[in-house]
Amino acid sequence: MAILSIKSNSTALAVQRRLNDGSTRLSRVYERLSSGQRINRASDDAAGLAIASSLKADGRVYNQAIRNANDGISALNIAEGALSELAGIVTRIKELAEQSANGVYRTEQREPLNAEAQALRDEYSRIATTTSFNGISLLASRNTLSLQVDKNSYSDSGENHGALSITIGSEFGVAVGDGTFEGTPSTSLAIASTTDVDAADFNGDGIVDLIGAQFGGLQFMAGNGDGTYQAAVGSNGDPGFAKAIQSIVDLNNDGNLDVVAGAGSETAIYLGNGDGSFTFSEYFGLSGGGLTITADINNDGFADLLTSDETNSQEVRVYLNDQDGTFTQLASVSTGGSPNAIFAGDLNGDSYLDLVARNVLDGDISVHLGDGTGGFTGGLLYDVGLGGGSTGGTLADFNNDGYLDYADVNLIALGNGNGTFGASQAIAGLTGGGSIFAAPDLNSDGLTDLVTVNGSTFNFYLNNGDATFTASDTVIGAETPIFRGLHMRDLDGDGVLDLIYQNTDADQFSAFLANSSISGELTPFSLLTQQDSRLALDSMSDALNAISTERAGIGAMQSRLSYAVRNLASRSENVERARSQIVDADIASESATLVKTNILQQAGAAVLAQANQIPALALSLLRA
Repeated sequence: MAILSIKSNSTALAVQRRLNDGSTRLSRVYERLSSGQRINRASDDAAGLAIASSLKADGRVYNQAIRNANDGISALNIAEGALSELAGIVTRIKELAEQSANGVYRTEQREPLNAEAQALRDEYSRIATTTSFNGISLLASRNTLSLQVDKNSYSDSGENHGALSITIGSEFGVAVGDGTFEGTPSTSLAIASTTDVDAADFNGDGIVDLIGAQFGGLQFMAGNGDGTYQAAVGSNGDPGFAKAIQSIVDLNNDGNLDVVAGAGSETAIYLGNGDGSFTFSEYFGLSGGGLTITADINNDGFADLLTSDETNSQEVRVYLNDQDGTFTQLASVSTGGSPNAIFAGDLNGDSYLDLVARNVLDGDISVHLGDGTGGFTGGLLYDVGLGGGSTGGTLADFNNDGYLDYADVNLIALGNGNGTFGASQAIAGLTGGGSIFAAPDLNSDGLTDLVTVNGSTFNFYLNNGDATFTASDTVIGAETPIFRGLHMRDLDGDGVLDLIYQNTDADQFSAFLANSSISGELTPFSLLTQQDSRLALDSMSDALNAISTERAGIGAMQSRLSYAVRNLASRSENVERARSQIVDADIASESATLVKTNILQQAGAAVLAQANQIPALALSLLRA
């Protein structure tokens, strides 16, 4: 039982303690209400504060990830817009090529079409080169942008699952050569008894394979897609032998590549089966041997045969394709002078292929104009200074005027566009002489370059665009001076021509890959001839398909990023909601607590005033 005392007032002390506790609680309520937070210091809820701090960091990271993803979408939008314009440019060029491919136009009438197309190609290159986002080029080359769209979350292998990679230009960029080659062969295979090797996709897998000519038939070597090859497989379907691969073309339009091979004094036809094997079809006998080329000389869409007979009849024999891989012989074309090489091309712009025969003994070439049915007229002779026993020669447009020119040894005769040639002149830039061969385009500038063979050395010369040439930095020396089958083929599928040849002494095949880099430019083309225009149609179709594929990939990535943004927004919202549940004050509850605490404080103050009067009561008893 409490006693009445004047020395101490325990009741007042108890009330004061309660009043102080209430003041503290009231201060905390005011703090929570004014800040809106349940946790204002670690002592309020240490565990809750730790969780809330982590959730707050996650929320800020998610919000930044949303901005990162939106930046990626912006980059893709810029690339997609540029690709849309590039597709329009390619479509217009394709339209011009279709017009130029019509046989009713002359070369000078195709020049305005070509001028517009080349201007559009320049604009294509400008757009591809300058399209960028934040200084990062998007279309000039293949680019992979890594977008951080989540928290770092590494797997055991170290892979960052928070990153999303965007690849731009995987289908758009093209490889361009610089006119040089690797210093050592990428492939060097020993192929017994093989006298010639050429390359193409013979089994339909999209990878370039090798075919070798040998005594007993053909050998097939499947490509690995990187410039290397599997071991030779057998010998296929030949009752005689093959000596040199003259042409690779689909003779019967079955979709499989066939082989025309020189076989001593005969020409052998091998029809491809589409799996790397061949079926021997027939021989064309020639008493003196020679060279066979394929060309559609009657415009029926099937490859015909032109075969030179160098030693005896001194003529070119003409065989029309019966549209099934068999042939019917027409009247031969008398050339004279022992033709050891023949070429077909439209020399006068009439859309019919003409014939040029290289008469090695007379040191001249003979020109025979085609009539579009398999017949040839004329026989104009041009002295181009051929040496006895010289091989090679080439027919191509070297000065980019739309007319075919003839080059041989170290001389060139420029075409006049009417079936005639100008006087031969020395080829500026060539040194050393030797046999000369055309290389369609070594440095991806759209101009025909040259390869010369002098002894055991290959030299490469880049066209300056005016029938003059600059020597490439690459010189390749053959392992033996006895070689056959110099071919320029794309062996590794990068779109740039590589070099292959066969060393007949060593039974050794060698391949040198061209050096290349990735560019966003449009593949060079010309609309100055009907044939070039048709090639441009195919090239533009490929470019349009590549752009469409690239746009499809960008569209897919845009869709993916939009879902990523929505997912991040949802996660950010849920993280913020979870953090709010921990740190935010419940205003309704805190308001009720405020009212309760205020009432208790007011009551406590009144009670404390009463309690402070207890000693006075004791004094009043003393006075009594």
